Amino acid sequence: MRVKAEKWTSRGEKWPTEGEKGSSLPGMRVAAAEELFPRLGGSRGFRESFEKSRRELAADYIDYIFTTSSALHAVSLPLAAFMLALCRATEPSSVADLGSGFSSHVLRVYAGEAAHPVRVASVDDSPSWLEKTEEFVERLGHSPDGVVSWADFKQTGAGAFDIVLYDLGTMDTRARELETVLAGAKQGALVVVDDVHYAAYRRIVEERASERHFVAYDLEELTRDEYGRFSWLLTRSDTEEETSVPASAALRSPRTKAVNSVS
Repeated sequence: MRVKAEKWTSRGEKWPTEGEKGSSLPGMRVAAAEELFPRLGGSRGFRESFEKSRRELAADYIDYIFTTSSALHAVSLPLAAFMLALCRATEPSSVADLGSGFSSHVLRVYAGEAAHPVRVASVDDSPSWLEKTEEFVERLGHSPDGVVSWADFKQTGAGAFDIVLYDLGTMDTRARELETVLAGAKQGALVVVDDVHYAAYRRIVEERASERHFVAYDLEELTRDEYGRFSWLLTRSDTEEETSVPASAALRSPRTKAVNSVS
């Protein structure tokens, strides 16, 4: 993930950050992050895990924004901490970051400490950024296995993964490819979508999520950073009606019985 502060449409217009929060679509409900916590060990437990993850990642994050990217272009530290805490709470067997970088390190931290094998994929549409990601994760002691191009990843899709961070390329690319990610997501998968502070993009996320019967959780409280960026978490509802009922009813743990090897 590279483009952060300056987001432009294909016509050269900047993506606006203003706009009313919460869904304006009939039947589409955006739940508060608080509704997630009962499934993640409770509010107090998850918040403690979030803060612990943030402290653990802080030094490596400073390293990353001084040697590989910038804070403006990198995934935020709050979102990185949320992803690690989410993995620790739900114990997925497969995780992917679509938009590689610091998040590729975060997912490998989880894979390295998990009690079961975890398959990790770090995906990007930029060959040069894939090289930077490989260099960074290797320098921090991780295997670069699983660092793949977006074109190759689309051949298998996101359906095999329990948790997906969607933060791919430019905003135009992200808006265009969101349907591919949501269409391929399996039942129970958790898809974290970054940069929903952009009103036009947030509307696209709402539309695609509603069409595919996903429910959404607003993570602004936990993931908002100094640039105003924040994320939503999407998960497919069990029934069409659940897009308009309390979203906590549709959240399922992504932990699966299948055991995958790290790739």
